[in-house]
Amino acid sequence: MAGRRSNLALRRKTLGFTQERLAAKLGVDRTTVQRWESGEREAQPWLRPRLAVALQQTLSPRRRARVLAYLAVIGIELRDRDRVLNYAHAALDEARATGSGMIGRKLDDLRRRLSPMRADAQIRELDDEIRTLTSTTRG
Repeated sequence: MAGRRSNLALRRKTLGFTQERLAAKLGVDRTTVQRWESGEREAQPWLRPRLAVALQQTLSPRRRARVLAYLAVIGIELRDRDRVLNYAHAALDEARATGSGMIGRKLDDLRRRLSPMRADAQIRELDDEIRTLTSTTRG
């Protein structure tokens, strides 16, 4: 984690951001940025894409898929069908593009959490898509 936190501070400074300015850009408190840089905390998954944009960095496909799968899980918890479908399909696209087994495992975990919403036809289709993808990435 030491490398990650020093990279964050270095990147922030390279772009000329103070902790205050980066925090304002992200809508968080300065102490939050300070905690990230010290290694005390990590940025929440939903904030990571915004942090990457602020620091003019792109997320790796694996990281992006992890964040998307996490956001889909939040959609399940909120029973927000559209959120689940949008984020899960975006994660599926990343998995198909990369063939990453790690993304497949995240999607498989997401699939197991779909139970409360399986009455919906599109959620069942999503479940089938994930099952098909993860069975091909395993085999």
